[in-house]
Amino acid sequence: KVKASTVEEGIDMVGSLTFKFETDVKSEYTGIVTDVYVTEWVRIKKGTPLAKLDTREIEVVLQKAQTAVEVAKANLLQMEVAANRANREYERLLNLKEAGLVTQQNLDDGLTEKEAAAARIAAAKGQIKAAEDEVLYVRTKLSKSLITAPVDGIVSHRNVNIGDFVGEMGAKPMFKIVDDRFLDLIITVPSGEMGAVKVGQPLLFSTDALPGKIFSGKVRFINPGVNEADRSVKVTAEVENVNQQLKGGLFVKGRILTGKRSGVLKVPRSALLTWDVPEK
Repeated sequence: KVKASTVEEGIDMVGSLTFKFETDVKSEYTGIVTDVYVTEWVRIKKGTPLAKLDTREIEVVLQKAQTAVEVAKANLLQMEVAANRANREYERLLNLKEAGLVTQQNLDDGLTEKEAAAARIAAAKGQIKAAEDEVLYVRTKLSKSLITAPVDGIVSHRNVNIGDFVGEMGAKPMFKIVDDRFLDLIITVPSGEMGAVKVGQPLLFSTDALPGKIFSGKVRFINPGVNEADRSVKVTAEVENVNQQLKGGLFVKGRILTGKRSGVLKVPRSALLTWDVPEK
């Protein structure tokens, strides 16, 4: 029997899955690891503590910086007391000058002392600001001794243990974190068929690692260049990893759906099995 149906056009493809987002976690703070809070293949959230470094030395530096702030504030109080005294003395000299009891030189000396006291107050406030900035710097550095996750994901690799010295220039990453909620599917398409591939087209694929299951994705990027070795075009598709079943590195095969035609007359394949179709 002949019946009308819809035919999906497409391009057969093979490719491999990679993690869309992954990050290497290193330490900006140099020190000895005192605690490690996670192991491999655990799911974590952004901000989750991963490891802790020895902070005894930096805590002493912080205490000294905080003490310097208190000293600077006490110095400012002394400068303000001296400035108040200089202001009162200048006012007294003004009154005496009007009465003719002091010379102009005495009045000028009083004004000079008043201005010098104001300058010393400004310098003392600057010292406080510098000391507070030092405290902020040390606290920021201290906060970096706690290594936290920069993104949501899974710890795919742990390369640190208690007692390790980390933070050196060029040191290996302490952790690798991958976000497996979205994957990239890297495909190569023959250049003769690249005209049919468009950004946004859906695709369906399967993998031998999960037999019987069909997954979907969407073309996200088409490389503008052609591979000179095999005249193929690299295509990247985005795959939403529902239930985190798929893994990075899996080999897949499937079909990019390039279009549909409706109302096509079709007959069962079995009706043609006995036909002797001559070659053209």
